[in-house]
Amino acid sequence: MRAAVAALFVAIGVLSTGASAQERATPAEAQAMAEAAAAYLTANGPDVAYPAFNDAPEWHDRDLYVFVIADGGINLSHGANHDLIGTDISGLVDRNGVYFVREFLAVETAGWVGYVYTNPTTGLDEPKQSYVIRLGDLILGVGAYVPERASLVEAQAMAEAAADLLATAGPDAAFAAFNTDPVWRERDLYVFALRVADGMTVAHGADAARIGTIQDLVDRNGVYFIREFLAVETAGWVDYVFTNPTTGADEAKQSYIVPVGDFVVGVGAYTP
Repeated sequence: MRAAVAALFVAIGVLSTGASAQERATPAEAQAMAEAAAAYLTANGPDVAYPAFNDAPEWHDRDLYVFVIADGGINLSHGANHDLIGTDISGLVDRNGVYFVREFLAVETAGWVGYVYTNPTTGLDEPKQSYVIRLGDLILGVGAYVPERASLVEAQAMAEAAADLLATAGPDAAFAAFNTDPVWRERDLYVFALRVADGMTVAHGADAARIGTIQDLVDRNGVYFIREFLAVETAGWVDYVFTNPTTGADEAKQSYIVPVGDFVVGVGAYTP
């Protein structure tokens, strides 16, 4: 059955390598630009900073740009849409009903806001994570467009395909593939594997630093999720909170765990 699932998994294109994501800026780059822009505004004042944010090429990088909003909701600077400048944008709502400008204005120091917005490089409405910083009565932000989240169905399919590869190709070949082969990375999906005897991480497609380490991790809700992975006897889901490699934020996650001999393999999907 796992072989059939793996064949279907490849056939429907879940294990695609798509190059488009390479052109996207990352959330980490968005945060870095926001922090640099906040420092620039503080040092130079709005008369210098706002025109620069609007038009200067150094404040535009792929899909990254700066916006500044006053507490009342008036847009003061916008690097992608000059028509918004001087208008009240506090009532903007995305396709999921998120009043994202109101969420920007509710930030007290700095933080992330997720919503859907038009990507100026594609012209499409896409999920976006913006890092916003409060500067007195202003909010300054920069956002990165992130791929659509993978589903739980896709996570389970990848986990079962990974288990099939481990069972047929053996640990050395399978773990090497999980760690480095791009067919085992899709949006926020990746494969991890643990040795049951001691909990050692033997493969991790998102963080190579974890490989060869024994981590008895607990999430912010007190869940010892590694212990729960190792306790799975046949196959099943484990819920916990973990860092999403596509957003850099800690998010709720459900991982499908499959035991294979002396190991367990897993793939998780991040859930809203």
